Amino acid sequence: MLGDHPEAVEAALIFHTGQDKIADYWRGGTSLRQLRVLVENLPPDSAVHRAVAGHDWRAGEFLTAALVDRVGQLVELTRAMNFEPHTVTWPPLVLRPGDADVAAQTAKATAKADEAMRDVMRQMTPGR
Repeated sequence: MLGDHPEAVEAALIFHTGQDKIADYWRGGTSLRQLRVLVENLPPDSAVHRAVAGHDWRAGEFLTAALVDRVGQLVELTRAMNFEPHTVTWPPLVLRPGDADVAAQTAKATAKADEAMRDVMRQMTPGR
């Protein structure tokens, strides 16, 4: 029941219940079923979920990183469309936990964005 991260489970239970439920189980104050229910329903931001994920980022941090990436791309697109030369220099992506090969991810995103920019330029300047 405690899985691969027993210390994180214990810490999360103490933090979220205010009691040492594992010690309480061994004293007979908490049933095994109650302990299982508590462990299975720990909130997503608990120590056990962070231990399993291998990082401290929550959904908010991932959304913020995605927002920063998109705003940077929009700013660069706006600059490229309104000023000569119409070339795009994409800003680097915000690094996220678990990004094994950031260079490959950035290259893929840059290639996709470059193609989108060329498509926009073709549509905006049909005679060029």
